[in-house]
Formats: sequence, structure tokens, C-alpha cells
Amino acid sequence: MSHPTKMMQHRLLQYSLKSNLTRAKFFANSQMRVLSTRSKQDMSLNADWTKLASKELKGKDVHETLVRETNEQMLIKPLYTKDDLPKET
Repeated sequence: MSHPTKMMQHRLLQYSLKSNLTRAKFFANSQMRVLSTRSKQDMSLNADWTKLASKELKGKDVHETLVRETNEQMLIKPLYTKDDLPKET
């Protein structure tokens, strides 16, 4: 009885590895921007909004205070506007 169980475990492992490899290839080939090499200071924020946010933060640095970094090292802006959308060609 252990033989079919081992075969099943082997097939599940193969499927898992194949699935992960497929996902890795997708992300490697996608045109996602890599944000991990950018710093919080490099993130472009709306100038008017930044001025208001700085006033509310009583002079604290807006980028360092409000731009968040995920566990995957992606930077997340505190506010997105239509200017952040991809330009149509």
C-alpha cells in the first residue's frame, strides 16, 4: 500500500514544482516594473498633495512616512492618480 502512496506523493511534488516553474517563467517574462531597486525618495508623488501631506505631517518627510514597502520589497504610494495610469498610444 505504501507504493501507491509514494507514487502519489511523487506526482504531487512534480506538479507543484512544474506549477512553480511556470509561475516563475511568467513573472520573468512579464513587463512588470521592478520597484525594489528604487528608493522611497524616487517615487513620484503629486506635488500639490505632497505639500498638503507635509503640512499635516508637521514637516516629517512625506516619502519616508507614507510610502510603504511590502514584504516583497515593492513600494506602494499613499495616493494614486490618473497620472499614474499607463499612457495610451
